[in-house]
Amino acid sequence: MTCIVLPTFKDAMLHYFWIRNEIKSNTRSDPSVKIISEKLAQTIIQIWETSSIPTVSKTRVEQKIRSYHDKYQSLMKSYKQRKNVPSYKSKLAKFEEDSKQLFDIAACKCDFAHCICDKKKVPLREQSFLSDQRKNRKMVIGSVDIPLSKKILQKIARKTLEDARLHAAVTADPVIKNLQVSSTALQPEPGTSSQHKILDHLDNIKSTSSKQMRVALPSLAKTSDRYRLSDRAAADIASSVLEDIGIINSENISQAIDKNKLRRERSKVRHLLQQQANSTSLVGLYFDGRKDKTLVQEKIGNRFHQKTIVEEHISLVQEPGSSYLCHITPNSGSARDIAQSILNHLDQSNVSTEELVAVGCDGTVVNTGHKGGIIKILERKLHRSLQWFPCLLHANEPSLRHLFSQLDGVTTGPNTYSGPIGKGLEKCEQFPVVAFQAIATDFSEFGNIDIDDLSSDQKYLLQICKAVISGFCSEDLAHKHPGKLSHSRWVTAANIILRLYVGTKSPSAELKILAEFVVKVYAKIWFKIKTRSCCTQRAVHLWEMIHYSRYLPKKIRNIIDPVILRNAFFAHPERILLAMVADNRKHIKELGVRRLIKSRNERNNNIIREFRIPKVNFYSKDYIDMIKWH
Repeated sequence: MTCIVLPTFKDAMLHYFWIRNEIKSNTRSDPSVKIISEKLAQTIIQIWETSSIPTVSKTRVEQKIRSYHDKYQSLMKSYKQRKNVPSYKSKLAKFEEDSKQLFDIAACKCDFAHCICDKKKVPLREQSFLSDQRKNRKMVIGSVDIPLSKKILQKIARKTLEDARLHAAVTADPVIKNLQVSSTALQPEPGTSSQHKILDHLDNIKSTSSKQMRVALPSLAKTSDRYRLSDRAAADIASSVLEDIGIINSENISQAIDKNKLRRERSKVRHLLQQQANSTSLVGLYFDGRKDKTLVQEKIGNRFHQKTIVEEHISLVQEPGSSYLCHITPNSGSARDIAQSILNHLDQSNVSTEELVAVGCDGTVVNTGHKGGIIKILERKLHRSLQWFPCLLHANEPSLRHLFSQLDGVTTGPNTYSGPIGKGLEKCEQFPVVAFQAIATDFSEFGNIDIDDLSSDQKYLLQICKAVISGFCSEDLAHKHPGKLSHSRWVTAANIILRLYVGTKSPSAELKILAEFVVKVYAKIWFKIKTRSCCTQRAVHLWEMIHYSRYLPKKIRNIIDPVILRNAFFAHPERILLAMVADNRKHIKELGVRRLIKSRNERNNNIIREFRIPKVNFYSKDYIDMIKWH
């Protein structure tokens, strides 16, 4: 590989095969992609370093190499059978043309005129060279520029002295007007007259009181963002507080906060938080999506026009810590497009996926399909198995939804139903509370719930369940609104079902079944998940969901059991083993460790395991017996 220009994708792949042949000839064995990628990444980074352009991390370069190699391998699959097919020929031609592009590992990919990078900005003197390498590729990397190197060293020396001067000025006693620099504060080398001049200048510096607001305001910036306050409103509120406690007045407004100061602070804090998120290793990635109405600008002729469209937005969250990463807009709602958009964002943000072990989402097929779901695609792209953590709160909802539709009929609109119960849900809060039959169950099984952590819908569900169990509904609870009816919010639907139950003098058999199911199964599992949300408890929650529903007659169980089975992701052996090694019972923990060791000894690390929901024993006495162990 030549060292006088930055390598293209074609150069990188040619050198890749050269490294493979070299290693193979010496060791007589075919090296792994990882070993070749490490050596190639080191060579490419060395060439880029000679051009003085900051690059992404070595790990990211290796990922880029492996990704392009996978693309090459996929294209060359079944070459002999497809080489004469016109569509395949066009793909080959396009791939060959694209391979002439720069293998770009520059840390900064901004437009140079509007670059916002901080530390890894492309130096001004190298911008024209990088632009050339990305397009025409006529320039080359020359030998060491000795005059320029001297200038750079002199600039570094000046900056070091300036930092020392500022440090001495900041740390000095502000009461002393004439700044005295002790002999130990700076240690200049003998014969450097410039350093002595700076020290002489420091001796004459007089402390002055600044009339500008120089205090950092990170907490105010975060709070303003949290409550979506405008810069002007937040600055006025903060300045009013300072005025009330006497820090600023009509004669001294040096500590007042204006909107421009706050805007800069907010930008600074956002950038810092983003850096912190990108600097930490990505261990768990959770995502969820929905379609939002989005205001965009559409160009018609020479003018732009505003237009509202519906876009698919996918929010990404980093775990542990629940740190928001960003939201992305895939080309479509397909699993392939969403997975590719996620990987592209992580790539552009220089977020390493080397330590990614877990992915969480809701349990829809597009996310959890065992062949073409998003998690499966991510596993293929990353060349390893990941831990699947579908949302158990979502898995708790389909049972109630299917039971409702079977007992009362299908929906007739976004917020309407066809059956008598569904029609009665719309205005149930207007019904007076009547003498109703209590539903017997143990309220302590709901768990130790911190009511401050609950939303208004969840608080209502807890209160109405307690009322139905006790057989008494207070006047205050009777006048509370259970929430707006929506097919996507089954917590609200559960609230309305129970409110209809306590307001119906002679409830139908179907309404009794639904109310009893909400109290004994749906709500109980919901609050158990809320109070014990750790991933080590998910298999236990699934078993409890099954166990609590066994009171139902066989006809009703036949409705909900297939639904539970379709969402029984946490009956997978991996999830049960995770729960077992965290179990408080010693013999269960020891059994889990033995099974885990046995599984590790038998597995093949070169194969990505297929994540399938196993057959579930609905009458097991404990969660460890939900499946048959082989």
